[in-house]
Amino acid sequence: MTAEPQVLGIEIEPNEVRLQLALPPDLVFFEGHFPSCSILPGVVQIGWAIDSARRHLGLQGQCVGMKAVKFSRAIQPQMPVTLTATVSAPAGARGAQLHFVYRSQTTECSSGIALFA
Repeated sequence: MTAEPQVLGIEIEPNEVRLQLALPPDLVFFEGHFPSCSILPGVVQIGWAIDSARRHLGLQGQCVGMKAVKFSRAIQPQMPVTLTATVSAPAGARGAQLHFVYRSQTTECSSGIALFA
């Protein structure tokens, strides 16, 4: 079983990272979710977005909430997926916000905003 997606490409800008991901069918997160039609759990998608922003953009602090989270298309094994993670600090706010979007080709699969203290 594989525990991480394969990163096929990466682009890093000052506040944004884009990862081209390959999702092998033996990815541990597909196991049992769901047996007849494997999909990548939403909590894994959120975790990967946060981990990517921490690793590549230096995001710090504790995630204290989520907003505008939307899962509009299931992500399945071997689907080509791009994760875009953008870190911003809203005017007058103390914490950072992480905006993330997963796309398969031109179709948005999921998106959301993680709030950090």
